[in-house]
Amino acid sequence: MAKELTIEAVKLYFANNGSECPFCGGTDLQGSSFDVEGGATRQEIFCPDCEEEWTDSYHLATVIHSSGIFDPAEEIDALKAEIEQLKRNEVAILEGLWKELRTQDHSTAPEVMGHLSIIIGEKRGDPDKSLCGCGGEVGFYDGALGYEAMVCKKCGQHYTVI
Repeated sequence: MAKELTIEAVKLYFANNGSECPFCGGTDLQGSSFDVEGGATRQEIFCPDCEEEWTDSYHLATVIHSSGIFDPAEEIDALKAEIEQLKRNEVAILEGLWKELRTQDHSTAPEVMGHLSIIIGEKRGDPDKSLCGCGGEVGFYDGALGYEAMVCKKCGQHYTVI
């Protein structure tokens, strides 16, 4: 009868790089030939001490060649960092535009600033922290007007959610 494999035993198996049986701790493990399919490889493992069998699964992570080493995880991390930088740049540009509009005396500036502030809040990942042209905090309002809107808590200016 097969023993139950616990998550704790699997964690220890990984910590020991698969060198000890996850059932009995035996170190005389035997492996069959590898079965390669796509980017994954499997190998049947047998422990002669407790006579348990299981399958190890390996996944393609790095390509090593005489011309160099390619690790896609490093490339993915670099792309994620680049995307985050682009998001920060976009927010900085929008905030700069918002500050520029705030200094101008146009009748449409407060409404444009309100919409811009909502976009900045969304870009930051916090749409509830938008600011009105007057500098007051703009909060979401859905009610008596019959449509979704943002309302400045300081001056009462309404901004239609677009």
